[in-house]
Amino acid sequence: MNLSIDIETFSSVDLKQEGLYKYAESDDFEILLFAYKLGNQPVEVVDLASGYEIPPKILEALYDNTVTKSAYNASFEMVCINRYLQSINKPIIPPEQWEDTMFLSSYAGYGGSLKTTAELLDLPVEAQKDRTGTQLINRFSKPRKPTAKDKRTRVKPKDDPEAWAKFIEYNRQDVVVEATIREKLKDIEIPLKEKKAFLLDHKIMSSGVLIDTDLVQAALDLDAEEKKRLKDEITVLSGVENPKSNIQITKWLSSQLGYEVKSIRKETVPDLIKECEDNNLPNAVAVLKLRQEFNKTSLAKYKSLNRMVCSDNRIRGMLQFYGSRTGRWAGRGVQVQNLPRNYISTISCARDLLKSRNFEGLKLIYGDNLSDIASQLIRTVFIPSPGKTFAVADYSAIEARVIAWLSGENWRVQAFLNNQDIYCVSASQMFDIPLEKILDKKAPEHNLRAQGKVAELALGYQGGANAIARMDFNNAIPEEDRPKIVKQWREKSQQIVSLWQKCETASIEAIRTPGTEFNVNNKVSFKAENNTLIVTLPSGRKLYYPKAKLGINPFGRDSFEYEGLNQTSHKVEVIYMYGGKMVENIVQAIARDCLSEALLRLDKAGFTIKFHVHDEAILEVDSDIAEEELNRAISIMCEETEWAKGLPLNAAGFTSDFYMKD
Repeated sequence: MNLSIDIETFSSVDLKQEGLYKYAESDDFEILLFAYKLGNQPVEVVDLASGYEIPPKILEALYDNTVTKSAYNASFEMVCINRYLQSINKPIIPPEQWEDTMFLSSYAGYGGSLKTTAELLDLPVEAQKDRTGTQLINRFSKPRKPTAKDKRTRVKPKDDPEAWAKFIEYNRQDVVVEATIREKLKDIEIPLKEKKAFLLDHKIMSSGVLIDTDLVQAALDLDAEEKKRLKDEITVLSGVENPKSNIQITKWLSSQLGYEVKSIRKETVPDLIKECEDNNLPNAVAVLKLRQEFNKTSLAKYKSLNRMVCSDNRIRGMLQFYGSRTGRWAGRGVQVQNLPRNYISTISCARDLLKSRNFEGLKLIYGDNLSDIASQLIRTVFIPSPGKTFAVADYSAIEARVIAWLSGENWRVQAFLNNQDIYCVSASQMFDIPLEKILDKKAPEHNLRAQGKVAELALGYQGGANAIARMDFNNAIPEEDRPKIVKQWREKSQQIVSLWQKCETASIEAIRTPGTEFNVNNKVSFKAENNTLIVTLPSGRKLYYPKAKLGINPFGRDSFEYEGLNQTSHKVEVIYMYGGKMVENIVQAIARDCLSEALLRLDKAGFTIKFHVHDEAILEVDSDIAEEELNRAISIMCEETEWAKGLPLNAAGFTSDFYMKD
């Protein structure tokens, strides 16, 4: 039997800004409404805020391990209901008894949003999420700012009975939608390993990772001091009263240039700087550059870290399980997958100076741009527990290895098996130059490695000259040579080119002939059912593309498209696909499966996984055996998986008293 649940809650902590775990640990946290549907019975709502109690039969069902508890984004219900149960001296519900309908929806290709899923499933209007809900949540679930006339810090049911009645119906409707979606997707079978990965993710996210709060506060102090310095310098140079005011700065720049400056948006500033330089306006140039520095957002991450820290100095819930179509995790809150990299070699020294607030010492050693140094130190805020050390193990070039294995590009596979530098090997292939010459750092041919690197990073998913331009940060390939490089790379990567074509053809043919399976070199297969294109991966996991249909690509050829959430517009749109894009999805999905397998094996082997970033696992190990544990972890990560025989995995790592990029 299933028990569908949705709750409405109150907490003075900002859920979006500070995270679920801090939200639920707040002293004023409470569950306001508890809506449920037991089996085929109608949806009921328990008005806890008005003094009603959860019925005994439902409390009994909560603890019955034969009753599956389900919710949309179940992590919220899991954490909040356990917090509630603890407050009434009841034991918590084991996570194994929960199912997440949002995970089911994401697995089935419909995305994470309840609204998006309902829309893509063409649910009737009465079964879709009530759009007035946001207003009701803002009214009852969040604190209000008191005024002179109304000193209340929150609105309670008795304060607005009419709105409260609507809130109860809104809560009821959420369970209707969740249960309807669950019923619609009942034939989607989630593999057992994915269910285990979901539970492991909950274990990792609930445990959290320790934060060096002293370092965070020191960075915030530095930020405040630097902002004041920059503000004062801008005021001296320009004479404006408020250097943060776009209007005042724009007006001053207009007076300097002799015409009306319409915008000083981020993207327009470089052109303005050049124009001011051409007109010999050093003060204007300096002001614009100072404003650029002032508006840098890198230290905003420290503010996010500071907001999310729980009472035990840990951050929890930094990753969203199955946060993308390929099954990869998505960042939440701190966005740990998008932290600035560290480049300075003396990172421990810089860290100690910042932590001791020796800002002058930082300037003396690293120069005036202290914001950049603090930005590079953000990763080091994550620290192991006392007596422990981080062992950081990272898959090496995993996407390049997967695409070589998947396509059967044997010279690439062999290069990885031989532990050769793939960028050098690629350059050797493209330019027909002996590998020894490119490997020789003293030889002029060694410079071609940079071109090999750009080509490898840019061209694997059917990219062309424009892709090279986006990836060529150091201008290794002249603009006029880009088409030639594309041609040379593809000539030497014919199995990868063939894979693009095979995947595109299989997609189209599968949609043309629903129910027929099309295999791609015995590793991946395509099949269309119920207007959905289904891609079966080597692991047995599936990728789903709903409302798949045939279309015409920009070159006038047959293609396939599907409906999904546009990550830029955040609207449901028709998304056009082609061979290279499909290969990218598949390769990233396989790489994700490798990491998921590794995390499950590491957990089974007794490792404490604190978090993971892309293809990297951050483990907490005993300090006195850190190196041995790192080597053991790397060995486990590189174990051959039954479904990926011959995949040349490799990993490397390091130990550290704080997280960083090696």
